[in-house]
Amino acid sequence: AKSIGLEKQGGKIIRVPALGEMSLLGVAVVQSSEAVHAEITFSDNLAVSQSLTGLVELISVKGKETLAESKVSYRIEKNRILVYPSQSLSGEYTVRVHQGIRSVSGKKLKKQSEEIIAFEHLKPQVKFVGKGNILPDNDTLAIPIEAVSVDAVQVTAFEIYPDNLGQFLQSNGLNGDSSVGRVGRYLWRKTIKLNTADSSKWNRYSLDATELLKAHPNSLMRLKISVDRRHSTYECEEDKSLSKRRDALLQNYEDDDLEESSGWDGIESYEMDDYKYEDRNNPCTDSYFISNDTDVMDERNFITSNIGLLAKQDAHGELSIIATDLRTAEPMKAVALEIRNFQGQKLAEASTDGSGFAKVKLENTPFLLVAKTNNDTAYLKLNAATALATSHFDVGGEAVKNGLKGTIYGERGVWRPGDKIYLTFVLFDKD
Repeated sequence: AKSIGLEKQGGKIIRVPALGEMSLLGVAVVQSSEAVHAEITFSDNLAVSQSLTGLVELISVKGKETLAESKVSYRIEKNRILVYPSQSLSGEYTVRVHQGIRSVSGKKLKKQSEEIIAFEHLKPQVKFVGKGNILPDNDTLAIPIEAVSVDAVQVTAFEIYPDNLGQFLQSNGLNGDSSVGRVGRYLWRKTIKLNTADSSKWNRYSLDATELLKAHPNSLMRLKISVDRRHSTYECEEDKSLSKRRDALLQNYEDDDLEESSGWDGIESYEMDDYKYEDRNNPCTDSYFISNDTDVMDERNFITSNIGLLAKQDAHGELSIIATDLRTAEPMKAVALEIRNFQGQKLAEASTDGSGFAKVKLENTPFLLVAKTNNDTAYLKLNAATALATSHFDVGGEAVKNGLKGTIYGERGVWRPGDKIYLTFVLFDKD
């Protein structure tokens, strides 16, 4: 074995505070989903009830100006003080921590400390808010999104056709994105301006999708929100109008000139003149808006329906279905139900009663439940992989093949020594 020629050595001394000692460990800038803030860490948990007025200061290194108390808010979390400026800050600031800050044990910080930190604006990002894919059909269909450091977003609409939803759900849930080009096509792409007083903070907006979703009832709409350098409000020395990015054409999946896939498919997508790997985290370059490591794009599927579906199948093949109105939680009667197998063939039909219930006896394995009433359609996958997990609790019991089934239980769960235990026996006889 030969030496690789590295003779350099190094080390770092880390001081571990003694138990009960109150000292400052460090100051750092944190970019959370809420806001950019300073985080001051101590060696012991802090007394939550104490006032921090005058004990923590933010002072601009460049202008030597101290940020007014009215423009800063504080929060104590265990051994940390979180400092939130009310305005967006940029540049270097001195964090001055005065003596007198108390720990939970009553110990006080004995000496004043100062550290310099650097604030940066949040990088351009966009995202859909929350989870879920079903929108109850109201007069206005608004989809909440959040964005920071941008003044516009691009919205791309992709329609998955109602007749193809069975095929789509073979390899997806309602939130899936696998092989969507086989079951749908692009509709349009639009740029929507965002108006806000301070784009450097996370802001919430409502994306009005009423016209789009009502024009395509029962379709699954895949919406993509994205930004590029032209929409960025992040401060850069170079003019963002110099961006080389141009909107790519929306290309639908076609069957012309298709070839068998190979291990090299997709490699050509990395050969982009305007992408540099070393600039992937720099929002002042086009590479940041191309990189998969950034949050400049989000996608979500949406379908409008008022029908809420629950289904449960017992060991004898009987499927119990419940339909409710998602807007009012009231049972929905006269909902037409169709159960299909994995190949899309009809296994059974039923209709909900006045209580919103229906029961269907099945001889074969179901895959998809389709519910319709008036012009409303809802879908529910019935395969075992999508069933709610019960593995956290032992709910299986024993399958009785012969004889009767009985259960014994007590009137409570805990007894003291010497208590009488009253047991109840319940007999279950289907015949």
